[in-house]
Amino acid sequence: MINKLKNMDKITVILIIFIGLGSAAGVILTVKKLLNTEKNKNDIIDSQRNEISTLNNDLNLVNKELQLKQIELKAKSDSIENLTKDVLNFSKDIDFNTKTIEGLTNEISNITKSTNIVSGIIKNEQRQKGILKLKKSKFKKFEIVYGNNMFLEKSLTELEKGIELGDNMLKIKNFSKEFKFSVKFSGDDILISGILHEKNGTRVIELKDGEWALNKASVFSINYDDTAIEIIDNDGYVLLQIEVIKNKIYFKGIFYSNTMAVVFNDGIQSVSLDSEDFEQNLKSKVSTITRIFKHTGENYLGVRNPEVVRERKKRIEIINEELLQNYNELSNLILIDITSKFVNKYSLLFNNTRNEMINLIKQNNMSKADIVHEKMMTEYESSIRAEAIKLRNTLLKRIPEDRLKRIRDQNPMSMTLENYINPNGNPEIGGVIEDINIMLQLLKAE
Repeated sequence: MINKLKNMDKITVILIIFIGLGSAAGVILTVKKLLNTEKNKNDIIDSQRNEISTLNNDLNLVNKELQLKQIELKAKSDSIENLTKDVLNFSKDIDFNTKTIEGLTNEISNITKSTNIVSGIIKNEQRQKGILKLKKSKFKKFEIVYGNNMFLEKSLTELEKGIELGDNMLKIKNFSKEFKFSVKFSGDDILISGILHEKNGTRVIELKDGEWALNKASVFSINYDDTAIEIIDNDGYVLLQIEVIKNKIYFKGIFYSNTMAVVFNDGIQSVSLDSEDFEQNLKSKVSTITRIFKHTGENYLGVRNPEVVRERKKRIEIINEELLQNYNELSNLILIDITSKFVNKYSLLFNNTRNEMINLIKQNNMSKADIVHEKMMTEYESSIRAEAIKLRNTLLKRIPEDRLKRIRDQNPMSMTLENYINPNGNPEIGGVIEDINIMLQLLKAE
């Protein structure tokens, strides 16, 4: 072989060597590739083994979670089963309770029927006996008003001691001593005592410090609340009505003596018992007393007459409108002139009315005195009051407050706005006019 190589030229030898080297390199590369391929397989196998291990771990976790879910599901299934049993038991209880309720309903129905009967008995008892405590307002002076105008003014201290009205009212012949009513203040309550008779002397009602007992055979109905009491007879006329409005206690009704029937309404009117037309005259006078309560229906106790409520509301609206009026646009000079004319005109009217009433009362002509007084009151309501309030509203703004207070403190006839709104008697009307005159004199002095 070597000899053959020697015989070959160098180029050929070199080519042979290169070819040999190339083959060897190819073999080497092939071997290397084979080795690399084997290594890759081993890496893949290791990776797959790791992945399998991871999957096994995950599978174990899933199995554990599945076991927990199965336990939870079983617990819920047990709970549902128990709940189902409870619902079945509850349904049985409902059936039992339904029957029990039906039984109770029947018992309640029977009790209600009995209660209605007892309620009727109680209502009848309430109409024959009861306690009347009229509520006292926050004033220092109060007026006992006979009808709508004749009145008696008393202090809080006097009323706390108690007063007999017959001893303190106008001395009407053969009547004053037989007017057996008294008023006493106790805390926040006004307690009334008195006895009301019929013409034949039979007692209609007796009150003792607010506790009352009624002769049901003599009357048709009684009704009351915490500000008033009212009794009507079988003909529908008001026998007795006592009502508290602010600082005024009103007495209305029919009051008998041995010789006369006296009606308190728009003043005090009397009818002689031996007069031929006694019944007709009495009814004509007492029929004008307006009922302030309802006396019919299922539940009328404590319920006011709606017509009276509406009338009073309307009157309040009128007065409230009057309270806003004034003469602010006028100069002091013109205001003095208007006020002077007002004082002169109504002072004369008041004095004439008062003198006429005094003469009539001295003659024991109460009916005529009431007519005169009512005419004066109508005049006040229709025109004097609105003008007086208008002047008062204006004058109060023009006069120094300290000077007015000093003068009023020295004058026993000083009037409040309440006196302007609702005067109940001649002295208050005179007081309103005098109050305007005081302010007039102070304005003139400015």
